[in-house]
Amino acid sequence: MDWQFSARATRFAPNIFNLLKELKQQRLREGAPVFDLSVGTPDFPVAGHIREAAAQAAREPESYKYALGDLPELTGAVQAWYARRYAVALAPEEIMGVYGSQEGIAHIALTLCDPGDVVLVPDPCYPIFEVGPYLSGAQVAYYPLEAQNGYIPDLRAIDPALAERAKLMIVSFPANPVGAVAPRAFYEELVAFARRYNICIVHDNAYSEIVFDGAEGLSFLSVPGAMEVGVEFNSLSKTYNLTGARVSFLLGNRAVLERFRALRTQIDYGLFPVAQRAAVYQYYDGGLIQFAMPVIPALILAGVVAAIFAFLIGLPVLRLKSDYLAIATLGFAEIIRSIFQWDKLGAVTNGSNMLRLFPTFNDFNIKNAEGEVTLYLSTLVPFLIAGVCIALIVALIHSSYGRAFMAIRDDEVAAEAMGINLARHKQFAFCLSSFFAGVGGAMLAMYQNSVQAKSFTSAMTYEILLIVVIGGIGSVTGSCIGSFLFVACSEWWLRFLDQKQMIGEWEVPLLRNGFRLVVFSLIIMVVVLFFRQGIMGSRELPDLFRKKAAAKAAGKGAGK
Repeated sequence: MDWQFSARATRFAPNIFNLLKELKQQRLREGAPVFDLSVGTPDFPVAGHIREAAAQAAREPESYKYALGDLPELTGAVQAWYARRYAVALAPEEIMGVYGSQEGIAHIALTLCDPGDVVLVPDPCYPIFEVGPYLSGAQVAYYPLEAQNGYIPDLRAIDPALAERAKLMIVSFPANPVGAVAPRAFYEELVAFARRYNICIVHDNAYSEIVFDGAEGLSFLSVPGAMEVGVEFNSLSKTYNLTGARVSFLLGNRAVLERFRALRTQIDYGLFPVAQRAAVYQYYDGGLIQFAMPVIPALILAGVVAAIFAFLIGLPVLRLKSDYLAIATLGFAEIIRSIFQWDKLGAVTNGSNMLRLFPTFNDFNIKNAEGEVTLYLSTLVPFLIAGVCIALIVALIHSSYGRAFMAIRDDEVAAEAMGINLARHKQFAFCLSSFFAGVGGAMLAMYQNSVQAKSFTSAMTYEILLIVVIGGIGSVTGSCIGSFLFVACSEWWLRFLDQKQMIGEWEVPLLRNGFRLVVFSLIIMVVVLFFRQGIMGSRELPDLFRKKAAAKAAGKGAGK
């Protein structure tokens, strides 16, 4: 077909970074050395709690629907971060997400400019600064960034006649590509300049956190009067290594955002919810806890903190009995989780991710001077810690307190008649079990390199209860076996049931996504029906060996 493409389409070659990538691949094929300084993608890994937040969001069916705007918790996180970082108070109407600052800058001129309007653009500049205005039909006029002025624009040198015609002025500091950082005095002068000529300022603030030599990356919006004359783009891409997530924000003047938001509803339906969920936890990078501890003291402290909360909760709750006790404890768990997820406390709880720096079990590996691992202890250490906890629990069970606990478990009335103080022993048992739960939670955080309040739903409580029931309510050995079988069946052995299987050309029926959970539920029902007391009941592993030895001895005696 002999089509005549638009002048707008033929004006642009492929993006410079795409051309550089092709050139790089060509040189690599030729065996030539390549030093890639083209695309500003940070090379440090994304934080573990961000990856975990994205992974959890990806598993939720609701994440794959149209977003139709920004999540309220994301807006709240941006508010908290701007207040903490720049001392800028933003209303929800003054914040909106965009698919990267590049996409936002490409479209912002459509909101403000008609064909023939003038847009002031720095020279040199990032390509999209001039491409965006051109797409709207506006005329691009360049103002220079010169070395003798520290690459800061000389606003007084801009032709007044040109400034009178300008509708929009794009500014970027720390500046791409010259790297200059503008002082606050320049922003104050810029606000006055915008007021004088009725110009809307668009400030690209993608690099505010990447500064050196004592320089300070500022927000244009932190200057008095800036909210009246302009807007600002801020991004997670460069600061937090989320370049691929394409999460940025337009912030500032309400009137501009209202018009821009209406325009973008004709283009897309909002940021991908998975990326939004990850961004929520990235913007909370503060939190109450600002220190780190060695692993073993931290594990003990985690248990102690859990025990303290258990004591406070147990004061009113342990006065209840049976089903009422279970309902109350579940209710308290939901209350605590909701408090940690409350957006207003984000600056304190770090977006329900209060702790930021987690050691991992890989930290226990022994390395040589070159950093190579010479002895892997990453698998041994968690089993060792778990073994110590189990040994302590078993020792407690065989103590006088343990016998009192079991008496209360079997018959509270009889235990009280024997002189056992029910309230005191229940409180002690509740706090002690919470201590070990706290240690387990700390180990979970080390394993995941993150921990979020959102993960600890009531469903997790039911899963733990199910593990205990399957293994045997009165057996520590049974709980260990039950936990292994639960995880192995739900995550490993039955995974094939979620996938289509073929025997020759015959497709096995029923095998599809979700069928694994159906089969797993049936297995649990069978176990509960035929093993009323669980697999181990109230027996421990040594009991099995003793029974076997007794049977063997009895067999020998009968033979005589």
